[in-house]
Parts: sequence; C-alpha cells; structure tokens
Amino acid sequence: MAEAKVLPSATLYKQFEERMAAGGMELGDVVKLGARYLVQCAVELEVKELLGRDYYQHAAEPRGESGRRSGYLPRKIQTGEGSIEVKMPQVRDGKRPFRSRIVDAYVARTASLEDLINRMYVHGLSTRDIETVMTELLEGKSISKSVVSQLTERLAEDFEKFRKRDLSRERFWFVFLDGTFVRYRIEGERKEPVLAAYGIREDGKKVLLSIAPGSRESTTAWKSFLNDMRSRGLRAPLMAISDGNPGVMAAIEEIWPQTLRQRCQKHRMQNVLDRVPKHFHTEVKAAIHKAFYHEGSYDDGLAAAREVIKKNERRFPEAMKIFAEDLEACLTVLKLPLKLRRVVRTTNLLERLFGENRRRTKVIPHFFEESAAMKLIYATLVAASAKWRGIEIDTSLYALLSSLREDLLPKEEYRLKEPA
Repeated sequence: MAEAKVLPSATLYKQFEERMAAGGMELGDVVKLGARYLVQCAVELEVKELLGRDYYQHAAEPRGESGRRSGYLPRKIQTGEGSIEVKMPQVRDGKRPFRSRIVDAYVARTASLEDLINRMYVHGLSTRDIETVMTELLEGKSISKSVVSQLTERLAEDFEKFRKRDLSRERFWFVFLDGTFVRYRIEGERKEPVLAAYGIREDGKKVLLSIAPGSRESTTAWKSFLNDMRSRGLRAPLMAISDGNPGVMAAIEEIWPQTLRQRCQKHRMQNVLDRVPKHFHTEVKAAIHKAFYHEGSYDDGLAAAREVIKKNERRFPEAMKIFAEDLEACLTVLKLPLKLRRVVRTTNLLERLFGENRRRTKVIPHFFEESAAMKLIYATLVAASAKWRGIEIDTSLYALLSSLREDLLPKEEYRLKEPA
C-alpha cells in the first residue's frame, strides 16, 4: 500500500538517479527521461490545482466540479525524440474528466524535446520565461502561473541538490580542476569566473563534482571551492590536475599538500608555442612530446625534458624559460602506470564542457543574474557529462594505485568516512 502512495514523478526521479549512478547513459537518453519527468511533474501539478489538494489529501466531499483522484492510466506521447510514457491522473465524481493542456499540446506538436528543454535552460529557468515557453508550446492557450512556478521550483531544486550532495561515500583517484568566465549581463564590462571540478572514482567512473561562481579565479576563491567539497566529505585524491593558474595551484598545495599535482600539458604546450615562430612549431612540439609522452620513469622523462631545454634555449629563450617553469609538475603523470598517463595529462574534458557552455550562452536573449547563469551552466555541464566514458580499473591497476596512495597520503586523508 505504501508503494502505491509514491507519486509517479518521484519513481521516475529515482530511476533517473539510479541510471546516472550506473553510468552509460547517452545524451538522448538523458533528454528523453528528463522530458518524461518534466511532463509527469506538470500533469501532477495540473490535477493538484484542479482538485485543490495534494496527493492523498482527502476531502469529505468533492468540491464543485473537481471530483476525486482515481489512480493513473498510462498514455504514450509521440515526440521528436521518440515515444514517452506518462501516467495520466484519473479523476472521478467530477462534472468532466481531467484533461492535461500540456499533454494535449505535446500530442499536437512534433518539436524536438531537446530543443524545448534547451530553450528552458537558455532562458535561465525563471518562472516568467518558462511561462513564456509553455505558452508557446500550448499555442497561446493559458497555463496557470502557480503550475509554472511549482514546476520551476522543482527544476531549480535539482541544482541545489547537486551543490549540496554528500561526497563522503566515494573515493577518487584523480580530481580535475578548471575555470571559465561568463558575463552575467550581456552589456557587462567584466566577465566573472565559474569554477568546476570532476573526478575519476575508484571504479573508473568519471563524475562531475562541483560547479560554483568565484569572485575571482584567485587562491582565496579556489580554496573556498576545494574546502566546500571537503566539507561535504570529499577525501584527498591521489592526484589533482589543473592549468597553470597561480590561484588553483596554491590552493591545491595548501588544501591537499600530499596530493600529486599535475599541470595540464596542453596549456603548457600552448604557452611554449606562443613564444616560438610558427614555422618551428612542428619541430618544438615533437621535441616536447618526447618528454611528455615518455614511456620510461619520471626521472627519465625529466632528463629528456631538460635535454630539450638545453638544445633549444639559445634559439627560443623565452619559450624554453616557460617550459622550464614548474617542469616537475608537468611530468608528474610519469609517476603513474603507463596505461593511465593519457587519461590524466590534461584538463581537456572540462575545456570541452566549457566550450559547450559558451556555445549555448551565446544565444542568451536577455540579461540574467548569477543564479540563472549557474543553473544554465549546471544544465549544460550535466547534459554533456552524461556522455562521459569511464576508464577500466582492473585488479592489478587498483593495487598499484592503492600502493602509491598509501605511500603519499596519510590514511585519514583518503579513507572513507565511517557511516554514522
């Protein structure tokens, strides 16, 4: 009986969480299941408004024309993304059957669900803008502002849950850190930083960890960002990967002093090539790659890099000076098993996510505030991260990484928090 009292939308949300945790969902799956959840929430709110009471809140007599709840019947809706099933609330003892304006509109329209959801995200998920989108969807028919408001709140809650979720029950071998800049107002003079992190879990799954605004991409901002994740239970990783921003490097060394620090090789290569004439790029890049992609030990790779500097410092003094800066951190990856080096050389994955976000924010049609911007960025990054593929961590690789972690980190820094 207790199971019957669970709203269909709550069951859908649980299914979504379980599938995301299991991994392997393609972007189309995320869009389709997300749209199904969105429509299910909407029809539940519509019937709540019609009856004037919550689910399982009984009234002695039906109010006027409204009637009583009488279970659900499945209904298939054909959309641009394929067929989705919605459980339609049934109402008895009323003067007319319950009909959902939203579902009727879906049946009448063939627009892509992805386009609809993206438009909602792009509009910043404000009540007024979702009302506008829903009105367009309903081809001018009215929709209750209270339904839109409640629907908006549910969407915004997803971001809040993400920001506050517990991280204490998982351990990560690697954490990647990077930042991007957004202009909250189109006519704003200054862009504001957004900080982001993802990790590779012990089982090899890639997980988006956190997104937050930063007053500046400074040491203070990055320390606050890392401390927030730590306060939610994130344990020190074996390695942290970042670009050369002084703020993030200083924060890593202070918050996770024993953690290995890897400097993004892609950023460093670009810094070096910016100081080399274009017709020498291929030559210099090949020489540096011999060090970056060295298949020997860390010491061997370091020796190869210093040889590159020695051979080229007269021709390209500024470039080699930059290459020599923080050289050890650029080659930390060589301390890992050969199989993993390709995976953790760069912050490319976050860079691609930021590129996707920039593509979407270009079409923002009006001014918006930080909260709306963060919801948009969250929506973009979560949708993109759903396509991530993890890495294989077999028994021997797990043992090697565990041994390296035990040598570097005190147990209290990486062991899982015991359940209360």
